[in-house]
Amino acid sequence: MRIAVSYDIGPDRRRRRLYRVLSRFLDRVQYSVFCGDLDRDQERRLTDAIISVIAPEDDVRIFNLSRGDERRLGRATASPAAARAIVVA
Repeated sequence: MRIAVSYDIGPDRRRRRLYRVLSRFLDRVQYSVFCGDLDRDQERRLTDAIISVIAPEDDVRIFNLSRGDERRLGRATASPAAARAIVVA
């Protein structure tokens, strides 16, 4: 399945750690956006690795482009109104 991940993380140390995690699974397509093809097990391992790195104030979004859904981690999960994203590939 095709996965895209975007993030907004303040502290350099956590941002570098997340960059290293994402680089193991996906290709960098923009400064804070990674994209690639993963199977379900790889997607689960990626999500677990992201959770182990981020803090509650960080914002990470995982887009499953094959299913057309979005998963939010960190402060993005606390958004009172879910934002809709339109992805054109």
